[in-house]
Amino acid sequence: MKIEHTNPLWVALAVITPFIAVGVSLQIFTLTLKWGGWGVLLSLLIGFLLFFQLKRKIKLKSNFRSSLKKISIDKKDILISDIEQFQTHQMGGAAFILTLKDQTKIRFSANSHFCNAEPFSRFCGNLEKQLKEQGVPRRKMYYEYKFFYIPFLTLCAALGAVMALRMIRGEWAWERTPLIIFVLPVVYEIIRRVKTAE
Repeated sequence: MKIEHTNPLWVALAVITPFIAVGVSLQIFTLTLKWGGWGVLLSLLIGFLLFFQLKRKIKLKSNFRSSLKKISIDKKDILISDIEQFQTHQMGGAAFILTLKDQTKIRFSANSHFCNAEPFSRFCGNLEKQLKEQGVPRRKMYYEYKFFYIPFLTLCAALGAVMALRMIRGEWAWERTPLIIFVLPVVYEIIRRVKTAE
């Protein structure tokens, strides 16, 4: 059975490139050519077209299977005995990174914004359980280390205090609220994954 996953390079390009294109287009159309509102609309149109063009490259399908002795990805077999360590995460989808004894790294991920990541996420969960049972060590993701998440949470708390103070004083720019609402689930998910890994 083929499982959907994503190419992380194309995900990054699809997210970053349209913003750059819109910024450059705005510079040309509104500041240089003085097209005003039409320049803004044309810049946004270029950004959207570029995003949807790049989005077509993101989604992939592969056969993922695991057994007691090996992991099979399409026609490639990886022996469990050749795996030195592994990493997994299930934030915004799922991913696994296998480090082989010859230091080769094998990475696969599924971004839930660009594909149906649930089957891949289940595969990652089963794979993590299987590798742990066979004594393969799991290496923490960077955000699971205390040197990352304690300063991160301290910064979030400080920003939250500043935001609350500015709201009390009536100085808060309410147009920033959607950005805060977007960031909060990310903070929650990092905390959840850290506590799960401990």
